[in-house]
Amino acid sequence: MSHRCSIALIALVLAGCESGTLYIGPADTDTDTDTDTDEPCEEVPWYLDSDGDGWGRDTTSVVSCEPPEAGWVQQPGDCDDRLASIHPNAPEQCNSADDDCNGVIDDGVEYRTWYRDADHDGHAGTTESFEDCQAPEGWFAEADDCNDSDASMHPGAFEHACDGIDSNCDGAADGPAGLNDESYPSIQEAIRNVSNGDTITVCPGEHQVNLNFERNRQVTIAGYNADPTTTVLTGGGTGRILYLEYGNLTITNLTFKDGNGQSASGGAISAYQPRGLHLDNVIFEGNQATNGGAISFKTGNPSYTPQMTVLNSTFSDNGSTDVGGAIYLDIDKYKASAAIAGSSFSSNETLNYGGAVGLVGDTETTLVISGTTFSAWR
Repeated sequence: MSHRCSIALIALVLAGCESGTLYIGPADTDTDTDTDTDEPCEEVPWYLDSDGDGWGRDTTSVVSCEPPEAGWVQQPGDCDDRLASIHPNAPEQCNSADDDCNGVIDDGVEYRTWYRDADHDGHAGTTESFEDCQAPEGWFAEADDCNDSDASMHPGAFEHACDGIDSNCDGAADGPAGLNDESYPSIQEAIRNVSNGDTITVCPGEHQVNLNFERNRQVTIAGYNADPTTTVLTGGGTGRILYLEYGNLTITNLTFKDGNGQSASGGAISAYQPRGLHLDNVIFEGNQATNGGAISFKTGNPSYTPQMTVLNSTFSDNGSTDVGGAIYLDIDKYKASAAIAGSSFSSNETLNYGGAVGLVGDTETTLVISGTTFSAWR
């Protein structure tokens, strides 16, 4: 009789299994007699992700089937859970931090040498340097300042003419000339850049040149100081020093020596149809040409009246093979005016006429000479 009851109880239990799964395991802790239909779960570690970057901190974790709440993730390894930019997959930046959490600060970033800009002119010198992956304020990758204690000296700085200082750090103290106080690499380059009313300053020293001034400009070319012997333009005995056409040129405080016009006119200066040529405190010595050993002044344009003035100047040891040992004035076709005052002529010679000054002119030509001495001409 008892055997038949046990069989009936087993059948009843099996009949209940047809409508759900009976889960027997550690997670089934209820004490009711209902059939348990929950699926079994796997308990895993969860890590707190405070900065929301998808990586949790190793030091704060729980083990459960589900995250305790939002902000818990299964990826550990965040070495700074305060910053979303720091985690194992982050790119390493130059910021003195371990961005990728590999235990090394600023690994893989480029380190270079930085130089300090001590005078705050935007260019660094070589006195102070250090290596880092980024520059602090006032430090630069290139050390190109030739004087880091003077803010007026750096690449690109204004190069003052004739001061003997390499202000722009190009390795050259000055060019031989300045235009409105800016240094130029050559006198001819300064001439190319002149505007009306400009002054070209020639630096002290002796400069061998063959200059062309074919600009309709009123310009002054001046030696650096009032002593013309300190600033010399020379033709080196082989070429003319200056050719002038169209312009109105004033020349002061210079010496012209050893110019050679060869078979042409004007060993030092040849002026053809200029608007004006004005000389003050200029020395001419040892210049040679066919006409006008030192200067040839020739008109050629009827639309204006050229003027030449010579003041406080000296002519010595100049010579020509035809006319005008020192000065040749060819103004016979068009009217012009010339004046010589406070000057001296000595030991100038020619093979034809006008040992000092030779003039070819007509009744409309005006030549006035005053306060001037002539000696030893031939």
